[in-house]
Amino acid sequence: MGTLTTANVATGVSPNLQHAGATIKTATYTLTSSSSAGDVIQMIKVAKNETPLFVGVFATGVGVGTARVGDGVNTGRYIEPLAYSAGMTQTLINVAAWAPYTYSTDDTIDILISAVSTASTVGSFTIVVISRMDG
Repeated sequence: MGTLTTANVATGVSPNLQHAGATIKTATYTLTSSSSAGDVIQMIKVAKNETPLFVGVFATGVGVGTARVGDGVNTGRYIEPLAYSAGMTQTLINVAAWAPYTYSTDDTIDILISAVSTASTVGSFTIVVISRMDG
């Protein structure tokens, strides 16, 4: 169990967006070791006053298990449960349908691994977020 990050959440990367219209953000995390229950993959930074309108997750050969997609406050805010399997090849496994949430502080959108039935040391998760800035 640990916290893993994509380059999109590295120190020095700003979460700020343009202040008009919608913005699309993507991030990919490539497995380098087996994931385990409790692992948190910080995928995308979100800024204060940002409102995600769409969150989609793709999996490619990541093993078999379940996960949640959320943030530091609510780990299942966007997608829960998220089932993934080894045979997926860039398959959109779930798209969130929720009441829009506007962040009051900078945060990250994360994938929390809930359970792993077949671990894999290869494969990747990709997340796509379409959002807008308020104020």
